[in-house]
Amino acid sequence: MPIESRSIAGKDIELVIRAIRSSMPIVIVRQYEVMKGSDDNGVWNFSLEAGGKNIQLESSTYNCPFVIETDEQCCKEALKANDVEEVVRLVLTYLRAVEGGSSVFLKGSLHWI
Repeated sequence: MPIESRSIAGKDIELVIRAIRSSMPIVIVRQYEVMKGSDDNGVWNFSLEAGGKNIQLESSTYNCPFVIETDEQCCKEALKANDVEEVVRLVLTYLRAVEGGSSVFLKGSLHWI
């Protein structure tokens, strides 16, 4: 389901998506589709191409803080971003590295500590 069809108005995720698309219009944003009632629909993937490397944001409230994971950095290495500016910086850092053909280990506060 396209991100525009979800109700995100007034939430931090809306600001994040707008800022990222403003800097990188080619970015693909997909919200996780809930398959059953217990699933969390507060998960978004940002990538430059379908099936390519992605960075994932998660927040059940659609607001900060967000848990951030990438193809290279997940689980115990997941980060926590406490404000919109930090989320945008981390996402753009990752996507620009991917665009340049490299990977990056993001620096920030670990989520699980």
